Order: sequence, then C-alpha cells, then structure tokens
Amino acid sequence: MRTETQPPSLQAGDPSILASIVESFEQAIISLTLAGEETSWNPAAERLYGYSADQMIGSSLERLIPKEQCGEWQERLARHPRGEHPVEWLTERLHRAGHRFPVLLILSPIQYQPGEMIGITELALPHPHKLTAEAPGQATESHFRSLFEHTDEGIVLIGEDGCILEWNRALESITGFKRIEVLGQPAWEMMYRLLPDENKSADRLQDIKYQMQQVLKTGDAPFIHNPIQIKVKRADGSICFVEERLFMICTATGWRIGGISIDVTGRRQTELALQENERRLTNLMGNLPGMAYRCRNTADWRMEFVSPGCQELTGYPAEALLHNQVVAYGDLIHPQDRQMVWDEVQQGLREKRPFRVTYRITCAEGREKWVWEQGVGVGNSENGEIILEGFITDTTESKQAEISLRDSHERFLTIIDSLNAHVYVADMHTYEILLVNEKMRVDFGDELVGKTCYKVFRGAEQICPHCTNIRLLNDDGIPTAGVTWESHNPITKRWYLNYDRAIKWVDHRMVRIQIATDITQRKQAEERLEYLSNHDALTGLYNRLFFEAELERLQNSRQFPISIAMVDVDGMKKINDSYGHAAGDQLLCRAAAVLRSSFRNEDVIARIGGDEFAILLTHTSEKDIQWIVQRISEVISGNNLESTPQNVSLSIGFATAQEGDCLSDILIESDRRMYQQKSSKTGNGKRYDLPGQREEHP
Repeated sequence: MRTETQPPSLQAGDPSILASIVESFEQAIISLTLAGEETSWNPAAERLYGYSADQMIGSSLERLIPKEQCGEWQERLARHPRGEHPVEWLTERLHRAGHRFPVLLILSPIQYQPGEMIGITELALPHPHKLTAEAPGQATESHFRSLFEHTDEGIVLIGEDGCILEWNRALESITGFKRIEVLGQPAWEMMYRLLPDENKSADRLQDIKYQMQQVLKTGDAPFIHNPIQIKVKRADGSICFVEERLFMICTATGWRIGGISIDVTGRRQTELALQENERRLTNLMGNLPGMAYRCRNTADWRMEFVSPGCQELTGYPAEALLHNQVVAYGDLIHPQDRQMVWDEVQQGLREKRPFRVTYRITCAEGREKWVWEQGVGVGNSENGEIILEGFITDTTESKQAEISLRDSHERFLTIIDSLNAHVYVADMHTYEILLVNEKMRVDFGDELVGKTCYKVFRGAEQICPHCTNIRLLNDDGIPTAGVTWESHNPITKRWYLNYDRAIKWVDHRMVRIQIATDITQRKQAEERLEYLSNHDALTGLYNRLFFEAELERLQNSRQFPISIAMVDVDGMKKINDSYGHAAGDQLLCRAAAVLRSSFRNEDVIARIGGDEFAILLTHTSEKDIQWIVQRISEVISGNNLESTPQNVSLSIGFATAQEGDCLSDILIESDRRMYQQKSSKTGNGKRYDLPGQREEHP
C-alpha cells in the first residue's frame, strides 16, 4: 500500500516542474557557485564525466578541466561579470578515467535580481549540437524551456486533470501531431489515437482512461521510470517504434505525468537485420565442410573456439578440443609435419598475411587425413599471445582436395573479400586501419592495415568533419544502433551509402566497422530524373510542369511586377508537312536559342506545348517587357542570316501583373494577345511562306 504524502506547495510556473524533466534528460546539467564549486549534478552528468553527485557536489569544477584550459574557463567568465549573456563554446573536458573528450558548453547565469549573478548553470553536450542561447536576463525556467524545445527527445506533460499541458517539437516530429492540435486534449484520447488499428477498441479507450486517472490520483504506477518500447501509429498513418519513459511530478494541486519519447524505428529494423545475419552465419558455420577455429599461437594450438565441423574432421566433439580438455589440436598433427606447420604460420604472421598450409592429422579412430588450413593473426589476447582465426578442411583425396580447396576459398572470399562494397575496421581513438576487404585493396592499394583511415580513404590530413565516431557510442560507452549516411569519396570520385557501427574488437577495444556500397549510378540516375522532370527533352528549356509550379509559387511572392510572355512559332505545320518533323524540331530548337539569348538567366523560359513557349519575368514592368520583345526581333533577324531551310518567325503576346493580380489571368491575357498578333500576320493578305516558295498576288 502506497503511503500518501502531501504535495509541496508550488506556484504556477515554478521551475522545479521543468527541473524534474531535466533530471530525466540525456544531457549533462550542473550548477555552480561563482567560485566554481558544484551545487547540483544530474544523472546524465554522472554518465558523461564518470563522477557521482556525492563525489562532485561541494568540490571544484577544475578537476574536470585540462590544466592548460583552466585559464580559458576564467577568461570566459570574466567577459560577462554580471551574467548578462549566456556563454557558449566548444572545448574539452576530463573523464574520471583520465581521457579527454569534446563537449559543447552552454553557461547561463543564475540571478538573484537583474544584474546580480549568484551562480551558473552549465549544459554539456558531448557533440557539437548547438542550442539557441538565452536572451539576457532570462530566469532558470526560461533556460529549462530552451532545453525542452531543442532536445532531440520528445517530451509530453500531462496535467492533474489528465489534459495535455506540453508537447515539444521533437514529439511533433515523432508522432506527426502538432502541438496546437493536442494541447488541452485529454491525454487518454491522444494515447488511443496513437495506437495501431489492431489494438483499438471501445473497451481499450476506457481502460486507458481509467488507468491514467488512477495514476494521477495516487501518483504511483508500475511502469513509471521503466523504459518500454511501443508501436505507434503516426498522424499520416505510418507506423514507428518509440521508447517511452514516464515519470511523476508532484504539484500543489496533485500529480502530473511527464513522458520522454525516443524514435527507435531505425534501431529496431537494424537489430532485426543483424539478428537475421547472425542466424545465417550460425547456419553457415554449422554447414561448412570442415572446422572453423580460433586459437592461441602456441605449439599445441590451444583452441578457444571450434565449429561443429570438428567432429567430422577429427572424430572428436568440439568440447574435447576446447582449451585442451581432452586432447590438444597440436597433438593431432602428424609428428613429421609439426615443425613445417609452425614455420608456415609464423612466417605468415611476420608478413602480416593469411597463412595457408597442407599437412596430415591423426583422427580419433586412428585414421590419417590430409587437411588444408587457412588462417590469419587477428590480434593479441590479454596475456600477449597472438590469436589466430582460420578454417581447416579435409583434402584426403586429390580430386576432392581441388574441389574442396576451391569451394573453401570461394566461401572465404564470399564472407570476407567478395562483398561488392568497401568494408574496413579502424580504431576509434587512433583511426588506425585494422582490417580491409578485397574491394578496399583494389580501390585504395594493398598496404592499408596500420595506416590512418582518413589519410588513405579521404586524402585528408585531419580527422574528417563528418566522422561518425562520436555518434556510435552512448554516454556509457555502449554501441548505438549505428549510423547510415551518404558521402562522395574524393579518391575514387564515387558516391557511397555508408553504414557505420561500433563493435568490440578481439583485444576488447572498441572499433568502427564501415560497409560502404557504391550508389554512384543511383545518384546519377536521380540527378538525371530530376532534370528530366523539370526540363523539355528537345529544347532543354523548362517544361510545362515546372512552369505551372513556378506560376503558383510566384503568386504569393514579393517579386511583383511580374510579366508573362506567350510565344508561338509561326508556320510549324507547313514546315512539318513539307520538310518533316526533324526540320520542325530543328526550328523549335532555333526558337529556343533565340529565347535563351533574349531573356535573363533568372527568367523562367518553358516549352509548354508543341510550338508554344511561355516566359515568367519577375520584377519586370510593362515597359521592360516591351523593350525585351523588341530585342527578340533583333535576335531573330541575326539568327535568320544563317543558311537554313527555314526562318524563325515568332508571334508574341505579353501582359504584366501588379501585386494582387491573379497570374493565371495574366497568362490568359498574354495568350490572347499572342493569338491576336498571330491573326494579324495571317490577315491582310499575309501567310506563312516556306523558303523557296513564293506566291504571286494580284
């Protein structure tokens, strides 16, 4: 039975309500006296710096600052002696374990009254993610409000009556529901709307309402503070997965519920894909025609791992060879071959290459087999012994040996080297390359292991600005779900889709593995498709779709006056009928060239029909468009001096819209004037004569 306690009296807007939310933040938030002495220390600060609140409160901040940077800290504070402005800069801090790490610090003043600073609030972000600085003189609640609105985590606050009081931007992004839609709404109705359709029912809505009312009444619930993953239906009907963590806030009038949400859809999909890959790898290892192993580089080849194929190969079960429990693998090697095997392996290790050796073993039943082994040194164990990983297969019969050798080699190439992607492993602190696949060696050279990744793969002298290392581990040093991103490689001149993830290496250090798939053709196709979607294939001008979109966009712009010109190529039908459509196409291209040279680069020139063109001219008065049309006539005259089967003749109509005019109406008026001009050409005894044709008129 929960013992009821009287909530402390809080005034409306008391910052302790937002402070409760800050306690659940993933960002480190601490407060200091003006002398630099710690007065508060939230759980995220414990994770970031490695010190507990008991260890830090009452002690000096200088234990977290590198010695050479202590002066910078004092200098920053001296610039704002009255605490009128927040201080924000990128610097370094010391972890309890002794290593340095970059942080973005935001210092905000704690004021007793305007101009009188009594302390400092420090927000530390372990990556350069900037928040909007507070305006001078803002109180602590305003600082918390900035954190509330700029955090990447969705936050909801539910009042004592069960209605939604707060709904930040991040939660808008996660759910698709805008803050203005949900504020003041009953929280149980919003929770019900977020349920997938298969989980909805009238009883379910009532259950949610009853449970929430009970929690608000008692301030207690079994799920409080325990993160749970839920399936959510967003406003647009799409499904995502969210990790939700709830907490209670005690006010003078009762209990409130706070919730922090993180979209984990990508992480969940990645985890499922990794689980499937692990399942496939397990099946593959169980079906390999031989024994995969991991052992120490000692004369007895002390095994730390052997695959199930051990039984068929040696006659011993896997557990018999592990740690020499029954027999050492070195004892199975034929006495005449033991020194040769040792020498071949050591030479491979010295040359930092895989070793391959064929030798004889004696099986459990006493039968002798020829085996072929391929392995590689992958690092050192804790006591300094080299670790080997490899594969051993039966090659007793010469015919089967050739097939088995080829198949084994192909399998290894498939697993390690034959991926049609760049794969490499690098140390996350030194950036030393530890492992590369064949694709990397082909594109970047053979001698890559031991070199620096950003120098070899990017041709850079400094760490890449887009390096994902800082995003691959959380504050506790645990690998995240990984990062997927696109980049253009300056060495290969190709585009890649990169997937980066932190993994624990054989020597227990954290390393980054990257798998980069070439997407150059896709990027080129996307660029080509984007171009074709906006341009006319024949003339290279914009097409009708782009023109109509620009017309709609400019309607609400501030670029008036806007003039519109409609242009029709005269005599197209006769040209097509007499000379063929190829000649007609040539005439259209010449007309397009005339228009290009007559209008400005910023004008939108589009082919909107077979022989019709339209031009949008912003900031262009009627007088300006008249001058431009006159210039077109001069350009046409020069163009027609060329020796071609047909001359360019254009009918042009134009009109100008002032602010408030409808551009669609102006387009119709331009079209009407164009046809009026075209009619005037064919009237009064005029007609379109083809080159070489002339008709006598009485």
